[in-house]
Amino acid sequence: MGRGREHRGGPRRGRRWAATAGSTLLVLGIVDRSVGAVAGIVLLGAFPLVERRAPEPLLPRVSRALLAPTLAVLLFMGAVGTAYFLITTQPQDVLGFTVLQAGAAFLPLGALSMVGAGWVFPRLAARIGAGRTLVVGMAGLGVTLAVLALGFGSYVTMLPGFAWALFAGIAFPAVFRTAAAAVPESRQGVAGRWCPRRSTSAERSGSRRC
Repeated sequence: MGRGREHRGGPRRGRRWAATAGSTLLVLGIVDRSVGAVAGIVLLGAFPLVERRAPEPLLPRVSRALLAPTLAVLLFMGAVGTAYFLITTQPQDVLGFTVLQAGAAFLPLGALSMVGAGWVFPRLAARIGAGRTLVVGMAGLGVTLAVLALGFGSYVTMLPGFAWALFAGIAFPAVFRTAAAAVPESRQGVAGRWCPRRSTSAERSGSRRC
């Protein structure tokens, strides 16, 4: 029995290392603009092919409905992580704000995010459902990030674009509720493990890309 577990643990351990190495090489390759990104893509591309034939996959098959919220997490955290990175560095590195001034300039983002997640999301989800609320949040996020990009420069011209934080607050809980609703209760752990993993990779690569 123990020998069987050991035999199964070898391939599973190898697949875990392949997935970890692929993600790491992809991020480092993007940061350094090196061939490591290609190696990362190859490893990550091979991972689902190997998983499909594995008798005990690390990520058991879940409903295809989980693909849409997973993609939304990828896009969401890539965009939001990049926006936070730029808005964090712009006041101090470009506009010459002190640490205290930069912290105060960041307060509207936090306030809008809390309003979006704590007040707007539950009311909107109760009225139109989590899926449509996610669409509203992601669409609003895209539009307001475009507004932010057009006004990027002085703090005053960036302020209208800060509305993206409101839609980010709406989309963040919506995407995880949608993911949870896409799979049966017995697979909730897989859904919860999969979506945050995609968000972390997107956030790292998105912010480092800047």
